Parts: sequence; C-alpha cells; structure tokens
Amino acid sequence: MLIFGFLLFSPIVFCYPSTIGSSYANSQELISGMYMLYWNTNSTSIVGEVHVLASGWLAFGISPSGGMSGADAMVAWIDSTGTTQFTDRYLTSSRTAVVDSTQNWFLMGSKQTNGYTCIQFTRLINTCDTSGDMVIPTGNSKVIVAYSSTLPASGGDISYHGATNRKTISVQLLSSLTSPQVISAADNAVNYTFSTSVVFSFILYRNYEYYLKQVSVPTTITYYHCTMFKLPTAVISTKTHILRVIH
Repeated sequence: MLIFGFLLFSPIVFCYPSTIGSSYANSQELISGMYMLYWNTNSTSIVGEVHVLASGWLAFGISPSGGMSGADAMVAWIDSTGTTQFTDRYLTSSRTAVVDSTQNWFLMGSKQTNGYTCIQFTRLINTCDTSGDMVIPTGNSKVIVAYSSTLPASGGDISYHGATNRKTISVQLLSSLTSPQVISAADNAVNYTFSTSVVFSFILYRNYEYYLKQVSVPTTITYYHCTMFKLPTAVISTKTHILRVIH
C-alpha cells in the first residue's frame, strides 16, 4: 500500500528588488517574505544573490547535517559608511562563526534598496580547502540562512540572530529548478494524469490502472488534501521509479 500526500497552495508573490546580476536560471524563497536566493551554476562554480529584508548582517551557507556545527558560510553586511563587509566563515560546535584563514566565498556586488540588503557572491563547488569548507553536493544541499536587523559589533562578531531569523532548508543548488529533466522514449516511461480540480501528473516505468476520487479544491489560501490508492501487484512486485511529479 502506498500513500501519497499532496499540499495544494496559492502562490504568494513578494516584491523583491531587481537582481544585481543580469539574469538567473534559479530562484527560491528561503524565508517567507524575508529571504530570497537567486543563482546560476556551471561545471565548476555557483554564482548567486541573496536578498534579505533587513539592514543588519546576513549569512548564507551549507551544512553537513542542517545544523550550525561544521557549516560553511559567507557572512556579509553593509556598514554605516556604505562599505560592504564580506567574509568566508565556518561555524563551530559552540555556534561561533570563525573567519576562515582561506577565503573561498567571494563578493561580486552589493546594494541596499527599499529595506533590502542584497549580496552577490560566487564560490567554487569544490574549493579543495578541507579545513573549513564543504564540497557542494550534487543532490540536495542543506542550506542554512540567518539574518539580523542590527550590524555586528566592532571586530565583526555577529550577534545572535533570534529564534525566527534563521532557517535550514534543502535546496538542489547544482540542479536547475526551471529546466525539466529530459525524458526520452528509451526511458520506457508512461505519463499518468490524476484529474481533479487540479492536475497531478506521474511518470512511471510501468503501466497500471489507478483510482482516485474526484476532489473539489476549495478557494482557501492553504488547503491540504491526502488520498490513498493501491497499486497493482504487477507494479509493486518489481522496481518502479517515479521520475517526475508535475503540479
């Protein structure tokens, strides 16, 4: 028995400032209404921007497990003179952001507009620095972000960000979120559409019958709907891969 749960939502659009760079293939909101990430990747590096609705310091990085300990991050802010302060840091088990002796996150641009602090950066996927850096993984990256409304004290020691001004989120940094996976006839894939008041499309390797009760999705801002159906024995008796879910 397989159980699939679906989350249906109405998109909320926030007016983030225009990007510093020309264009980005990927974007993801990391903290609702507060923290936005834009980025491009190639075979060796990532170029991105973070836009944060705050005038203090901000941090963006990757973590081995989603926590602060062992994380590799950049910390930046624009000081009272308009100068951008930007450092590559690693986080210790005591939650201290230590400036890395070898700087591998690099500042490319910055600005403040309409209450947002915008930082453009670049970093190699593999910096070859094993003392304080992580290799950006090909799958999901545990991205950690934080920000503060206050500037750091003299010396660059960042203050506690607060209970709500931080988040850990899984992001496929090295996979395009806007370019769909190419599936050819050689993949022996079959497309199935679950027709309710919205459409769910499952691509699987095996052909099978499916059953799904018709559901009328209400117009509320957020609505959760769960359904359950049984796959035929011929499908569950052999390995079957879901390649894509389109909603």
